[in-house]
Amino acid sequence: MTIEEAPPNFGGPFLDGFGFSGYRSFGSHQRISPLTKITVLSGANNSGKSNVLRFLSGQFLGLLPTTRVPGVKAQKLDPEVDYHNGVGREFFTISMSVDINGPECQAFRSKNVERRAVVDRILGAIQKNGAVDFEFRSATMERVFSLHQPETLLRKASGNPSLSDAWRNLWEDTHNMSGGSLKMWIQGAYGKLAEALAPQISIYSIPAVRQIVSQGFEGGTITSTEDNSGRGLINRLSEIANPPYNKRHRRKEFDELIKFIRKVLGNETAMLRVSHGITEILLEMDGKEFPITSLGTGIQELVVIATYCTSYRGAIICLEEPEIHLHPTLQKKLVEYLYVSTENQYVMASHSPALINSPYVSIYKLSMESGETKVLPVGSPGEKFSLCGDLGLSASDLLQANCIIWVEGAADRIYLNAWLSRATPELVEGVHYSIMFYGGTGNLSHLCGDESSAADAFIKLTTLNRNCCLIIDSDKQNETSPISGVKERIKLSVESEGGYVWITAGREMENYIDPDVLFRAIKSVHRSAADLVSREKYSHSTRFVQEDGGEECKADKVPVAKAVVGLGIEDGRFDWDEKFQGLIQFVKKANGPN
Repeated sequence: MTIEEAPPNFGGPFLDGFGFSGYRSFGSHQRISPLTKITVLSGANNSGKSNVLRFLSGQFLGLLPTTRVPGVKAQKLDPEVDYHNGVGREFFTISMSVDINGPECQAFRSKNVERRAVVDRILGAIQKNGAVDFEFRSATMERVFSLHQPETLLRKASGNPSLSDAWRNLWEDTHNMSGGSLKMWIQGAYGKLAEALAPQISIYSIPAVRQIVSQGFEGGTITSTEDNSGRGLINRLSEIANPPYNKRHRRKEFDELIKFIRKVLGNETAMLRVSHGITEILLEMDGKEFPITSLGTGIQELVVIATYCTSYRGAIICLEEPEIHLHPTLQKKLVEYLYVSTENQYVMASHSPALINSPYVSIYKLSMESGETKVLPVGSPGEKFSLCGDLGLSASDLLQANCIIWVEGAADRIYLNAWLSRATPELVEGVHYSIMFYGGTGNLSHLCGDESSAADAFIKLTTLNRNCCLIIDSDKQNETSPISGVKERIKLSVESEGGYVWITAGREMENYIDPDVLFRAIKSVHRSAADLVSREKYSHSTRFVQEDGGEECKADKVPVAKAVVGLGIEDGRFDWDEKFQGLIQFVKKANGPN
């Protein structure tokens, strides 16, 4: 499975982004956009993470006129606690970013052909990266906010007849009026656009304090199923485990939950059951039955979060510190389950390096600067490293995959991931294993000065994670050529610590590829290639001769590797099957029986 693919069971994002100012630690307007299926907010304590979740779950829907949901009201605010202490504030702000390709926009466009052309013209002028940002302002947070019209809308349309005509046409279409001025057209049409594009969403919060209670009754009444702390879990689980006939499709949600529980527990007989009278959750396993509360705290945490997130559908879930009581392995399994098997959008507050380094999430860093929260997106490995440093984590804490596979370069990673994806799609890079580059032992020797120093340096590097796989090019020139001393020394050291070492049968990784396929790939990258220099086991496999009969050329290995995968990579030659199966078994063992 590759993370580049769109997540299954997800029609979102339901909200492309949001922002606000004036609330608690948020002074100036800060945006969290774009949102993906799982967005993680991270930063030091007291940086404002919980304030984001409080605002999104408790204020956002109630204050915005365009996202009004019947019966939803903003929580009562205390000016002494909930207002930012900044001076000279003229207004509070809220913003929402909406996807111009979302279902609300498509429904608004599809009224007729004329409207579609008009809306597309306007959206093309005001969108940025496929989304439109609407800002709302109010003198106080205790009143409903009103839409703010940016001055740039009028400026852009004033000198653009086709754009001004589009605003006029949309205003006339949505107001059944004619006449007016450009300013009036924009003001009216922009408001209708904000109303039409606003996603009609539900937002729920799962707090940091979570506990399964053994009784479903308090004071003679059944505990509310809307209490997402675990107090209403029994009722929620009963709803999806035993749905009425007209909602029998919800049983599929329960089946997905059970698959997850079985994966976590490593037991295919595991089953959750709600006792008679809805008073207790029972776990059946290996013919035995016992209360769920008798399991470890971490498993209970997983059951609470997974049950609520499975039973809600098409909602935004604000999740506070999902890593509490969870081993990093369980954290990864939980995030993978939420990404693959549920239908919601998630905003999480977390300090966990396992979540920060997950391939399933997007990340925002929150920090406190001059008395107010600032928000920055985190994308590159360097930015992740900096964030972990801010959280007091060491470099080794970033290596959260259960297995590290060291390869010489980027081309090797491409081949290896393609083979693994084809043979074992359940293994995901960044979750079950990580691939790291060491540049080859020759490069290590160059950097360290001599082979002995190179071996010492690399052996220390591999101790960052004891579940270590190492793939080394043999660099042999023929069948009788010996393996270099530095490679043999590294191999013995890694294997003595329980690691797995794969030294290629041929000169390099590319020798495993069928020469005809390899040449087709080289030809697609280097049009002048006439043939490979050699197709032998110990040849420089990516060297080619040009059509004009010129000297030998070296192919660019990375685009060639991508081309090989694009042609449909097959099993390798020589000892490939033995070595590859050994690698798979090692990675699976490192990830445990689940």
